[in-house]
Amino acid sequence: MILNTGYFINIRRDMVKYYDSIKCRKDPEERANGTCSNFTLVERTAARKNWPTMKPCPAYPQNLSGRIEVLPQVVVPISAVDVTSPDGIRVGGWWEPRDCISRHSVAIIIPYMDRWRHLTTLLNYLHPFLKRQRIRHKIYVVEQYGNETFNKGSIMNAGFIEAMKDEIYHCFIFHDVDLIPENDQNMYSCPQMPRHLSVAVNELKYMLPYPELVGGVLAIRPEHYFKVNGYSNFFWGWGGEDDDMAYRLSQSGLFITRPISDIGRYTMIKHKKRKPSNSAVRRKLLATSKKRYRLEGLNSVQYKLMKKKELPWFTLIQVDVGKPHPSFHVYKTPGTR
Repeated sequence: MILNTGYFINIRRDMVKYYDSIKCRKDPEERANGTCSNFTLVERTAARKNWPTMKPCPAYPQNLSGRIEVLPQVVVPISAVDVTSPDGIRVGGWWEPRDCISRHSVAIIIPYMDRWRHLTTLLNYLHPFLKRQRIRHKIYVVEQYGNETFNKGSIMNAGFIEAMKDEIYHCFIFHDVDLIPENDQNMYSCPQMPRHLSVAVNELKYMLPYPELVGGVLAIRPEHYFKVNGYSNFFWGWGGEDDDMAYRLSQSGLFITRPISDIGRYTMIKHKKRKPSNSAVRRKLLATSKKRYRLEGLNSVQYKLMKKKELPWFTLIQVDVGKPHPSFHVYKTPGTR
């Protein structure tokens, strides 16, 4: 399927109607956690499941342990992810608590290409992590079809659109496949402003390289994703699309929030470094980010849906986003993708 403008307008209209109906309130628990819950979601879920006596889950669950031991070098079979118990992960990679009504409905978007070991390792940590936070979630793995140069921005835009066909989520988290959270107090939900969750990464000496960084793990509300027009589709090869997103957020009047560094800690799974796209092309594109963000992005992404299949631990979305124009001069070697 190639996305058309009419579909984009319809889904955006549905979003506006939905968010107009939300009454976002705060209680002491939420103020302490810095989030604002969607009580309309809670009430609607209770009605749908006929659980009139079910209470909302705590905004900050008491069972969170804080620091998690991450051993990415230990390869755990993906079958170790809990899919058999009554409280286990459902087909398609979704889960919701059975003892309370989740305050959050979250879609996790993982852009993917040729990193199966990284993906299985991440899922073995991420599903239990989200269950402890009592977050209703579904994990989407968005794979670029074929062997063409990787376009992370386009496949994340495609993942957003395809996920919104399943449900109108009120939070999206764009998650690199090689980053594992080290602290389960790092809440995977969307506060009032976009939140950069991966503040301190081990490979970067647990320091934020520069204040505009939003790459790695980014939580953003759908209405904000529409406002910034998603990610740019112009960056072929590795690098640039996240810095472009930072410009889009700034130009749209949104500011980046972050957890403290002790909470926003991540382990990066070691892998062979990939060569970036042509730095000269990347610089030229970033120089025009502020001028073109309204013109290209979510509203202009073109892709063909090759496969959408619910697997036991995630929903696979496979998309063909085409090839870069020759003028982009991307380095294409076996290590670049």
